[in-house]
Amino acid sequence: MRMQEHRTDASRARTEYLLYRLFTIDMDSIRHGLAVLRRYRRDDVRFPLLRDVVVTYSRPFSGSQRPEGGKHFLSLRFVPRTMRPLHDELVSVRDTLFAHSDLIAHKPGLLRDSGTPRRVVAMSFRNADYRGLLRKADAIALLAEAVEESLWTELRRLETLF
Repeated sequence: MRMQEHRTDASRARTEYLLYRLFTIDMDSIRHGLAVLRRYRRDDVRFPLLRDVVVTYSRPFSGSQRPEGGKHFLSLRFVPRTMRPLHDELVSVRDTLFAHSDLIAHKPGLLRDSGTPRRVVAMSFRNADYRGLLRKADAIALLAEAVEESLWTELRRLETLF
């Protein structure tokens, strides 16, 4: 019985290790994405890069499929308490505006013109505050670095289990 428990614990540690290692790659990708973003001045280039950074940062916290079924969500314990407001903002923007067409978040509205055959001629909707997020690029880099550092600490602990 104890041997089976040990194998289960080792298997669980291996799965967590693999997931956390993938998450460190996500955090490293953010650093590279922000470096590319800083080289460009045109919004048509910067905004998609910023969207990629936000989606990539949020990925570990949005749920990853486990081989044995179910999902794994990276715990908030990997996010420094002082950085949680920024973390919450990034995950919220990802969940409502970047990765989903959320009616509540986008608040779409139709503009009507009774003088045309189709009557509906345009649509307005809320979008992400890209410029506000761009101003937070340095803070996003620090957040990703802090999460990555926490992940590496846990990875070193997990390495002792298998």
